[in-house]
Amino acid sequence: MIMPRQITINMFRTALSILFFGFFLQACGGLGYYNPDPKIVNGVMIPTPGIKPADITIINAQESKETHRLDFREIEVNYHDFTQSLVKAIETELVKNNVNVVDAANRSLHVSVEKIAMFHDAVNFRAIIKAKVQFDNGKYKMFTATRATYASPFMQSTFPTKPLDAAFRDLVGKIVNDKTVKNYIQL
Repeated sequence: MIMPRQITINMFRTALSILFFGFFLQACGGLGYYNPDPKIVNGVMIPTPGIKPADITIINAQESKETHRLDFREIEVNYHDFTQSLVKAIETELVKNNVNVVDAANRSLHVSVEKIAMFHDAVNFRAIIKAKVQFDNGKYKMFTATRATYASPFMQSTFPTKPLDAAFRDLVGKIVNDKTVKNYIQL
């Protein structure tokens, strides 16, 4: 005959095993393909009043179309697609600030995402994105954005791309508000 106390202990062990197994599966799951939505960038450009900007073309200069796996949670990115999202976000911010972005202008910005990294350290998830903006005269400027978010075993499957989104937004802000870029497009 099974005692009521034994039933309670067995139920507790079973519940604990299921809970542990659930956390284990959650921690092992990969996220797959990630590409930022340009719509997450909204209003990062600081307007420059009273100046008529030149027409500008923004070109995706990233030639690699390979998918790269980040060393974190099996997140995969395609640098060309990621750059295209960056181009679209920059374009959107410039258009909102009365810059005429066209397909064939006398001036162009060649944009390329050069590095995307994501890692988990002791207390947070950290993302780093590096991009190159090249001008028609061959000169270029490198931009880096890094962001971190606090982590815990309970959040790992829910929020690991949050710092990538924040770093992407910061990167767009750095590019469109940069003095060299603004001078180039006569802002």
